[in-house]
Amino acid sequence: MEQNRCIFCMHVIDGADQLCPACKKGIWEYQWKNTWLEPGLVLQDRYSIGAVLGEGAGSVTYMGYDLVLEQRVVVKEYTKDVWDRQKGRDARLLFGRFDVRGLAIEKEYFIVNEKGYVITEYLPGGTLKEYLQTHKKTEMREAADLLTPVMEAVAFLHSIGIVHGAIHPEHLVFHEEGRLCIVGTGDAGTESMEENSPYIPPEQLEGRTGPWTDIYAVCAVLYEMVTGRKVPPAGERIKKDRLKKLTADAELETEGEAVMQGLSLDVQMRYFSVGNFAEQFGVQLEAVQRLEGVIRQEWGEEWLQLTTQTDGKKYWEQQHRRKVRWRRIVVLAGVILCLAGGGAAFLGTHQDMIFQYKLRQAQKEAEEHKRVKYLTKDGDEYQAVRTFVETYGEYEESTSNGMWKSYAVPEDALEQCRQLRGTYDTFYLDKKTMLDALSYYMNIKNEDLNLTDHMYYDTARIFADETETMKIWIWKEEKYAVDYGSMGEEIAIGYDIMNEQVKKLEFHGTKERCSEFLVKMIPLTSPETYLTSEEAKDLLEACKAGEQFCGVKLNAKCRLIVRYSGEEKDTYEVTLSVPED
Repeated sequence: MEQNRCIFCMHVIDGADQLCPACKKGIWEYQWKNTWLEPGLVLQDRYSIGAVLGEGAGSVTYMGYDLVLEQRVVVKEYTKDVWDRQKGRDARLLFGRFDVRGLAIEKEYFIVNEKGYVITEYLPGGTLKEYLQTHKKTEMREAADLLTPVMEAVAFLHSIGIVHGAIHPEHLVFHEEGRLCIVGTGDAGTESMEENSPYIPPEQLEGRTGPWTDIYAVCAVLYEMVTGRKVPPAGERIKKDRLKKLTADAELETEGEAVMQGLSLDVQMRYFSVGNFAEQFGVQLEAVQRLEGVIRQEWGEEWLQLTTQTDGKKYWEQQHRRKVRWRRIVVLAGVILCLAGGGAAFLGTHQDMIFQYKLRQAQKEAEEHKRVKYLTKDGDEYQAVRTFVETYGEYEESTSNGMWKSYAVPEDALEQCRQLRGTYDTFYLDKKTMLDALSYYMNIKNEDLNLTDHMYYDTARIFADETETMKIWIWKEEKYAVDYGSMGEEIAIGYDIMNEQVKKLEFHGTKERCSEFLVKMIPLTSPETYLTSEEAKDLLEACKAGEQFCGVKLNAKCRLIVRYSGEEKDTYEVTLSVPED
């Protein structure tokens, strides 16, 4: 039996013209426009349309009711232009994602009369805006707890290539369980943006969005929750920045500084990703950390372009402040040095982006110039390398047989053959970049790394069968002692001498430090996989409790070996290496 429902809250009422007993509203209060869908209209023979909840450029949001499941829903309507440009793609990517905390569930999407529609769950707990009207100020830790699921949802959006672009208290709604969720995503383009909004950073008005854009908005919301004041609009801040430091209003100084950095007008000074911000803020978000590699892959190049192209900073040039000009000069000089191989001049906050950029470039190079497992007689290098090996190498009868001849090639002769290269797999990055990354992520100063030993592996093998192939195992391993504190840490790195690409990386230290090494360095040695902090610690514990040695093949390009030293030293040795042929 069809029932009359209130268009504002979808509660059952006696008659269409009756006052709703739940929300105390009558239909005569509805200021309907002829561009909106009429109340009572049913879409797809299932979704009954109620009152408008909000309207933006190219979109209208309605209260709705699912006649099949008998539950309230939210119906969002998009114009054909907005749907084709952005929202259709977003809907396909978000449909059916029930596993993301802090994200309103998208139940269905469809097109009617060339307009796109998205049906999402209705969240009954009210908006954060309403919450802030009764809670003028919130303790920093409580505010962080409330926004934790939102940060997880935002990181997920970034991992699939979506920038929300409209994070503000009206788009943050409480689930009936008390969990704060983010609804919708910002409409494409800049025409719908309010220049005076406290939640929009300068680059968004220029159309240069990315994860860093949503971070500004999240930090603006956090600032408002903790202080009870809104962040001044970016336009005002550009002319004269009157934003009061959060540390003056909050007891937690470190967290306050993290929020202020997230509110920087200069994109280069802001955090690249939610994971970067959460780490500085002191919040442990495993779900976010697992997405970091994907987010870097998705947005890293755009970030570098944005932070190195001065013509994309019209909004910042308006300030004409000496401090800002000098900071930009230093940052740009650092980026140039990094891209040229100079390394360490880029701001520490974004050093990881340089490593990710170099990783992507190395991956492209590896794809274009694949390493060979054997040198064959029809290859360009074969004859030159064979002549070199037979001329300068020392024949080793003890390791030769009827199938091959082995030679030991002296290190000081390698410069005589430019075509020489190893015929084994390596990781993507070179020795210098890998050591720089290790020092950065493990917080080790370069001056504290002291070379203690090195080993040279010199084998070249010529196969005597009809294939006339060659294998080259010429590489070097260097060992370093870390000279600080009493931790007794050691590092080893193995690399191809000819091009210095790394084939082995080893770390010796405590359980906590070895776990940190695995979490930080696996995405650089083998970006196709990762270990969470908990997984790394579990693996180390399993090794300690078992035979004190274990090997795990993470994927086809990376093998992990763990050794436990025993109770007396209580340290571990973890090795990442390419699988041997």
